[in-house]
Amino acid sequence: MTATNNIILSVKCPVERIVTKRDPTLLPTVRHLIDDIREMLSKKKEEESRLVDDPHIPCAENERHEAARYCKTCKESYCESCYEWAHQSKLFSKHEWQSVDQKPFVYPMCLNHAQKTAIFKCQEDCHQFLCEECSKEEKHSTHIKKNLEEISKSNFVLLAMTDQILENIEKHLEMQIADANMSVSSFDMHNPQLKSAIERVEAAFEEKKQKALASLERFANGEKMKMVDKRIGIQQKLRELKKAKKNVQRKMKRKIDLHDISEIEKSTAGFCKSGVPPIKNFPQFKNYSFTPDMSSYPTPPFNIDALQRN
Repeated sequence: MTATNNIILSVKCPVERIVTKRDPTLLPTVRHLIDDIREMLSKKKEEESRLVDDPHIPCAENERHEAARYCKTCKESYCESCYEWAHQSKLFSKHEWQSVDQKPFVYPMCLNHAQKTAIFKCQEDCHQFLCEECSKEEKHSTHIKKNLEEISKSNFVLLAMTDQILENIEKHLEMQIADANMSVSSFDMHNPQLKSAIERVEAAFEEKKQKALASLERFANGEKMKMVDKRIGIQQKLRELKKAKKNVQRKMKRKIDLHDISEIEKSTAGFCKSGVPPIKNFPQFKNYSFTPDMSSYPTPPFNIDALQRN
């Protein structure tokens, strides 16, 4: 409770159960209560840390605890804290315990005597677990029987060997997984070595790109100069043609000295002899066969004159 609008609400002490009409924020701190709460939370945290989803040997008091002690008297397995808790009374304090690794083999009970532990297992059709007394009965007297302790010891050794083999394989597989994880991470694009490789690839291709661009530029400049030279030649021929044409037209219009046109004939003889030349197409860059790596110069089309102008 708190004080609201100058009205003091009553508050009950959680320990003494005494009602006090004061602002709770002004009350003294109950240190021992805080200590108890902290201890409770600490124990809860410790308890949670001991929980195991699938323990090898469950504790008799809490099946999610891994057992560490075997009580010879109770014939039960406990974790250390539960053993101390279960044996804190004077009645149980004298019990002796041993490590669960040293606990005795557990055998089934006799089929006919529920209070007796079986010692043998009949290997005939009955396959019954027998105590000492039952093993001597007439119906089992001629049967082949195996001693459970001997079988258990033999099987325990076999299981121990199997466990060691599995442990070795487990370590090997874990090492392989660790190695695989390193391999996987090495191919991550953020891996320093891979980033370095990317930079080297970029540098190598940058060098190739610059060489290809330089080669393409040389090719383009060379072809451009060729076309410029051809264009200049055509332009010069056009100027000469226009000059000759103008002289012809001037002579026709003036109608003077038409009896002598030898100079005009001389200047137009070349044009008149060849007549109108066939249309000659000049290739554009788009008409060339081009490879981006510029491993070879672009090649012009086979039949340039067959090109269509767009």
